[in-house]
Amino acid sequence: MKQLKLIAAFLFLIFFIYQKNTAQSIDFTQAQKYFDDIKTYLVNNGNDFWGVSLYGPIMLVDSSTKEIVTNEADPEGVLKQSGNVYYGKLDAKDIIANTAYNKFGKQWTMIMLPLDEDINARRVLLIHEMFHRIQDDLKLTAEGEINNHLDKKEARILLRLELEALNRALQNKKENFIKDIESALIFRELRRKKFPEGIKSESALEIHEGIPEYTGVKLGIENENVRNEFAAKIIAMIEKIPSFVRSFAYFTGPLYGLLLDRSKTEWRKKINSGSDLGSFAAAAFNIKIPVHLENEYEKRLAEYNGSSIINFENERESERLRTIAMYKSKFMEGAVLILNFVSMKIQFDPRNLVSLENFGTVYPTLKIIDEWGTIETEKGALIDPNWSKVIVALPFEEKDGNYSGDGWKLQLNSGWKVIKTPGSENYFVVKSN
Repeated sequence: MKQLKLIAAFLFLIFFIYQKNTAQSIDFTQAQKYFDDIKTYLVNNGNDFWGVSLYGPIMLVDSSTKEIVTNEADPEGVLKQSGNVYYGKLDAKDIIANTAYNKFGKQWTMIMLPLDEDINARRVLLIHEMFHRIQDDLKLTAEGEINNHLDKKEARILLRLELEALNRALQNKKENFIKDIESALIFRELRRKKFPEGIKSESALEIHEGIPEYTGVKLGIENENVRNEFAAKIIAMIEKIPSFVRSFAYFTGPLYGLLLDRSKTEWRKKINSGSDLGSFAAAAFNIKIPVHLENEYEKRLAEYNGSSIINFENERESERLRTIAMYKSKFMEGAVLILNFVSMKIQFDPRNLVSLENFGTVYPTLKIIDEWGTIETEKGALIDPNWSKVIVALPFEEKDGNYSGDGWKLQLNSGWKVIKTPGSENYFVVKSN
């Protein structure tokens, strides 16, 4: 049961979509216990793991009321004190997510309530997000996070084979675990040979999200055997993840990180925003990738559940093509409402993104706050490849300055309006003056 709770916490960790919390208010006493536990735990278990204190300002948020409780005062003096905690409320324009967030003159680790009752799961989540707070200081932030090629069948097959091999290596503590790492690197290299456009973006997301998740798992789960079991359970459930476009690094990051720790190399001191975890593993274990990748792929396929993976991905591909056709019809053949980004803040579920390749990425569930207002969707919105605008399908209804369509609603701020594009059926949101 503990392992299932850990899995649930992992899925919650990568689920940034706005969630409703039925609690009426925050329990300050319980919040203080959370703060005390993670502070004491980290002091004794690697608070300076990266050379910078992981523990710092924490903000717990009730997403239904936007009420918050923190472990520290704010420089602006907005928060009120109650015992050893501080409380207040976020503004309507504030995005709520598990993330690093700048508010009241301070950078916080923002965490959505309720927290998991399982202590290991809770610590993994908190430490992951604490890493994001210090990530800029460590210079381990990276651009190019969208990996649309990972929605394609062949890329998914090779990624899943890589994960199978990495997990096999992690569970195998004998010397021949290096053979499994070699297999993982062969699958990885073949995928990158077939999809070279993903080399930089894959590596970037593994730094941006994979390293925080590795840190959470490494430090948050004290027992090595429990950590390894956690990884195995995650891989066993991977078919339940609809898309790897934005979520794959939550799997590869911990696996590569935990395996690199076996190498006894000081890899964490060498890593930077441009590093590639696969290259680090090859160097750490003195692995040379064979030249004839296709031949090696065929030799090793069966050893890592290749037939089962391929069968599943063939079925998924049929459904994916139907979904793509539906979204292309919705956003490219019909009339749409276009909202250009000004200073956008976004919440979304990274597990279910759908790539439309050069046309952009569909976010089935989404919330965006910008200068023009707030838009939420439950049936898909398209963001262009340059992240300059969001598109939703028509028709829509308007009432008192609020707009709604099939699965979406838009609240416009004062000073903005919706207009029809001359000579087109499309609409835009623009300033009133």
